[in-house]
Amino acid sequence: MSQREPGEGADAAGASPRSGDSHEEIIRQDTGLVWGVKESFLAYVSRWPGSSVSLAPGSGQLLDGRFYFAPDPLTPPGGFWFRGGFRLQAHGGLLDLSMADPRVEASGVHLHLTGETWNEGTWERLRFADLDWPADQRDKAAGLVDTGDSAVRTITVAARLHPDATALFDETYSAGEGLAPLIIRSHQGSGPRST
Repeated sequence: MSQREPGEGADAAGASPRSGDSHEEIIRQDTGLVWGVKESFLAYVSRWPGSSVSLAPGSGQLLDGRFYFAPDPLTPPGGFWFRGGFRLQAHGGLLDLSMADPRVEASGVHLHLTGETWNEGTWERLRFADLDWPADQRDKAAGLVDTGDSAVRTITVAARLHPDATALFDETYSAGEGLAPLIIRSHQGSGPRST
């Protein structure tokens, strides 16, 4: 568990309401995580009348619907931890999905995307996705980008729904079903280590 509460500074479900102004300023960040959960799911939520998307500090939503998470300053060496969160609601609250403070974490030789989710009045960290980390990042659309003061690499990681997270989608999607890829931009030399 982190040294702070998940979604710190956010409401009880880990997200603060996003302004309805579609012309909000977008601030480019050199590092962080961009993830679109599942494109068809986000499209479904956006089409539903009365649906809402709320964001916690440290996160944002891109024009294409994907979510941005800022790097977590408490990230241990070799880790990929991020701050921020989102909450998606539709069907008068029957659909209610939240995720805060995502991390890439190792379990043996496997890597997972984990996040805090609001479950029956408490925060619970669970595995959202199994990750297929690129073995040779040069062959997997990853690379170095000069930001002026240090090298930043971009890593594209395939993701599949973890069995622990199927209930969050009301069992609509099966374990192992493809999710949106993770786009991670990090300073050269950082990254997860499997044990």
